[in-house]
Amino acid sequence: MTYAIESENHAEGQATGPYRQGGYATIEDAKAVARGLAAKPGFTELVIRDGGDLVSIGHGNIKSRWRDGQWYDEGGDRHGL
Repeated sequence: MTYAIESENHAEGQATGPYRQGGYATIEDAKAVARGLAAKPGFTELVIRDGGDLVSIGHGNIKSRWRDGQWYDEGGDRHGL
């Protein structure tokens, strides 16, 4: 199983999203990269999905969502930085 990051990008001077980047071996690997994206202006609505080896936006089950500086995992578990 691999994981993908999906996000919107509204940063000035850049193409708008949605974006998908994938191929992460673990959810934790994907979260580490996504935390870096979340720190950049304009990146919003970050989610981690399974099926990271596929390129289609929206493919796979959402495993975790980034909201208010924390990850909210499937099942309602909450994990901060």
